[in-house]
Amino acid sequence: MRGEYLKVNFETQNALAAAIAERTGTDLGADMFPLILAGAVTAASQVAIRRWYAADPPEPLRPILERALRQLASACSQPAPPGG
Repeated sequence: MRGEYLKVNFETQNALAAAIAERTGTDLGADMFPLILAGAVTAASQVAIRRWYAADPPEPLRPILERALRQLASACSQPAPPGG
């Protein structure tokens, strides 16, 4: 089952990366940006789902997911640290 999960996760990230590349006019074969962003979105989504699953009392998933994606967007809009 874990293998199937990893396969679906990989396919989902690739589809998201292709959509990001198309939307940003980026060459998916030459630039890592779409894959990096797709991985970050996937990670933020997974964190939100874990937070939702563990919520006591229960909370709706959508606001938690939106909060995670806003935090990711905020992190992406920050300047890179010196030397980074």
